[in-house]
Amino acid sequence: KTFKSKYQWLLKLTSYLWLNFILLFFGLLLTVYTNSWLQAIGASIVASALVGLLFIYQLKIDRQFDDTRKMYDKYGVVSIIPVRSNKQLYVKHLQRCKKSLDIIGLSLSRFYDDLGKEFFPLLDAKGIKIRILFLDPESPFVESREREELSPATTNLSNEIRKATKYYCSLELSNLEMKYYDSTPTLNYLRIDNLIFTGPYFVGMPSGQKPATVIRADYEMAYEYQDHFENIWNSFSRNVNCSKKER
Repeated sequence: KTFKSKYQWLLKLTSYLWLNFILLFFGLLLTVYTNSWLQAIGASIVASALVGLLFIYQLKIDRQFDDTRKMYDKYGVVSIIPVRSNKQLYVKHLQRCKKSLDIIGLSLSRFYDDLGKEFFPLLDAKGIKIRILFLDPESPFVESREREELSPATTNLSNEIRKATKYYCSLELSNLEMKYYDSTPTLNYLRIDNLIFTGPYFVGMPSGQKPATVIRADYEMAYEYQDHFENIWNSFSRNVNCSKKER
């Protein structure tokens, strides 16, 4: 049904477009190659055709706007980010964070360098709860991800995870909880209050170079991602112990 309606709309738009081009061409012929009273008619036809073309353009813009609005109204999709590693995309949301922050990642070492060491102490001082899930350095999925991602950052992923964990532990934040998860790494997940930034892991591409979808957390589609985080947190993870060296 959706395909049929889009096809019908496109067919109608194309028909209007060709009709106005024909009118424009005919009007120009009258204006250029005929006598005075026919030239006046030609000028009127040209003006009408131009108005018609502008109307068609406006219809196209309105349709694009309606499609975007429907995506937001139905799924809560705010935007699509081509490359999710750009830290400027998250800065303003971290500055406005008031309630909670949840993250799923591999080592999250780059996140620490770009944002964590600066913003986590500020969030902790405001009493904001922070939960982080790192891939378990002892999990068999570490080796799989090293092989699949083909990135220098994952050539020794288990050590990278342990090193990053120490960095986060060194912040000594009272509202920070961290766990190692032992399940298939399927997505990168960052929830800042009511916004979720999430994107998949692909084979043969560094995770930071992949796209991300920004979703409102109070929409039905977002509940699946939130349940995914909670299930891993409660059933497929173990606590990170900052008081001793993780083996």
